[in-house]
Amino acid sequence: MKGEERFLTNLLEGSKTRFTIPVYQRNYDWKVEQCKQLFDDLEEVASENRESHFFGSIVCKADSDNRIVIDGQQRITTSYLLLLALVKQLRAGIIHSTDNAMVDMLNEEYLIDKWHKDEQKLKLKLVKDDQTAFEALYNGNEDKFISDSNVTQNYFYFCDRIETTSLSADELKNAIEKLIVIDIRLAKDDDAQRIFESLNSTGLDLAEGDKIRNFILMGLVPQEQELYYKDYWNEIEKNTEYDVSSFVRDWLAAVRRRTPALRSVYSIFKEHVKKKSTSTVEQLSELLRYSVHYRTVTQACSGNAKVDAVLRRLTLFYATVTRPFLLNLFEYRQMQSIDDIEVAECLRTIESYLFRRWVCSVPTNALGKIFETLHGDVLRGVDAQGAYTEVLKRILLSKGGSGRFPRDDEFIQAFRERNFYNIQNYKFYLYDRLENGESRERVNVAENLQNGTFSIEHIMPQTLSKDWISDLGESHEAIQEKWLNSIANLTLTAYNSN
Repeated sequence: MKGEERFLTNLLEGSKTRFTIPVYQRNYDWKVEQCKQLFDDLEEVASENRESHFFGSIVCKADSDNRIVIDGQQRITTSYLLLLALVKQLRAGIIHSTDNAMVDMLNEEYLIDKWHKDEQKLKLKLVKDDQTAFEALYNGNEDKFISDSNVTQNYFYFCDRIETTSLSADELKNAIEKLIVIDIRLAKDDDAQRIFESLNSTGLDLAEGDKIRNFILMGLVPQEQELYYKDYWNEIEKNTEYDVSSFVRDWLAAVRRRTPALRSVYSIFKEHVKKKSTSTVEQLSELLRYSVHYRTVTQACSGNAKVDAVLRRLTLFYATVTRPFLLNLFEYRQMQSIDDIEVAECLRTIESYLFRRWVCSVPTNALGKIFETLHGDVLRGVDAQGAYTEVLKRILLSKGGSGRFPRDDEFIQAFRERNFYNIQNYKFYLYDRLENGESRERVNVAENLQNGTFSIEHIMPQTLSKDWISDLGESHEAIQEKWLNSIANLTLTAYNSN
């Protein structure tokens, strides 16, 4: 590994030098804040006439003239977008320079290699979707602009700042030329993954899911990286709505029966993978399979109407603690060891377990361990005692203390007396079930409560009128105190207090 301090423009120029952002480097949290900070810094550099400004470090692994970026992809991409925006605004006459050759110089020194044999002459190669957005911007093809791409949004941010800045093109270019970076180049035998981990070990660094992606893909040759990213990792990201960290945490809890702290997901994942000694394809295949289960659970898309109906209700609990068990349940289903009728019955059992416990105010501290181990406990019972659904019920009913499944008498008493007005998470579930039951014609209670179309109102009012006091008699205060917020005195309405 060799490092040196150099000006950013020295790093970017040169007709043959190209920068490739590997597939494992994509960062979905990249917003305009980095662009704003950079442009603010450039304006300060110009206004204060500084000699230089430190811009951070760039770590690359050389592959002939191509430099594969190990760390610093945001700095590299941001720099190219700024230069592209400057070229665009110069051509449009939005900003002016005393140097008539500036546009051609910026374009041919930094943005493209005009003598490259390939059709793709851009010196920056991004991940596939980002590259498509970048090419559209460079070519000025507005019909192909990808508006929701971070690349596009950050480019237009720079265009706006250039349009409103008090700096001339010459002043802005001079400020860019004063940016200094630490240029670190890795030797062939350097461990890129270990260096990457060290560079991202402090501060607000990558999410655990990003580290896992890098761990899996970084050691592969570029062709395999592209293939595995496209066929596996990109699909995993889509299935988990790009929250891979939370998914892997739940997957680890499902397969290890222990839930790691979110900040430890990456280290526990590495430990687990090394212990299993599985190939990259086997590991990615397993993660992809479980990510489909994760999508099924979180989006209620099993393909079976009765199963999905219960899954939708369970999402109203916000009970992520159940996911390790649910992931294993749907893996068991995929193995054709349990059918959809049984799956729906298992889900209804979990639904009843959670709701009864909440109504009875049973502490939740035992739930993590229960749902981490529940599937394994049921399988042991299935081997000896029969059907999965029946064993599941027996195990939950056998729990005591803070893990107990409240019986009818405890539940009925609590349901009669509990304050159901001042509640939060379970409010949507409770009133959805009361309104819809098993009806096929559903009313979207949760959405209507959230947007204020529906409200929960008292029948006996919170402030008693003379008529109410007269009707209730001498015990009106005691009656109101006992029944005011009980389920018997509440109604769901679209007419508010009217």
